[in-house]
Amino acid sequence: MFCRIVAGDEEASFAYTDAATVAFADRQPVNPGHVLIVPRLHISRIADLDSATANHIWATAILIGTVITKLGGETVGVNLQLSDGEVAGQEVEHVHVHVIPRHRDDGYRVDADAWHGPAPSRRQLDESVASLRVALSSPPDTAS
Repeated sequence: MFCRIVAGDEEASFAYTDAATVAFADRQPVNPGHVLIVPRLHISRIADLDSATANHIWATAILIGTVITKLGGETVGVNLQLSDGEVAGQEVEHVHVHVIPRHRDDGYRVDADAWHGPAPSRRQLDESVASLRVALSSPPDTAS
């Protein structure tokens, strides 16, 4: 679907376009101004992103989020959301970032049961990141 939008074969309400990304209105927005930032290249998962494209996607999301905040003043916040993989809620297999304008009491919630229970011990936290820490000590090449 996103490739068809980028190619102009599917309708979309564009807020911003450049050589690497497009930003268009989410078809089921949380709030008015909710847009998706999509790379022009088809990239399914974040593990397939090169650094330049990843940086450009986030730069575009920050640009749009900043403009949303300036237009709305102190009463507006922004959520940036990227879901990677079906289990994380990714519904379209094309990397995309939601830029969601937020207003007090707008009904949108980012929540998890774990945030309301007892916090894990430092030992448990250290163990939870141990394999990640080892893997990051020699990260994969993402410059390609």
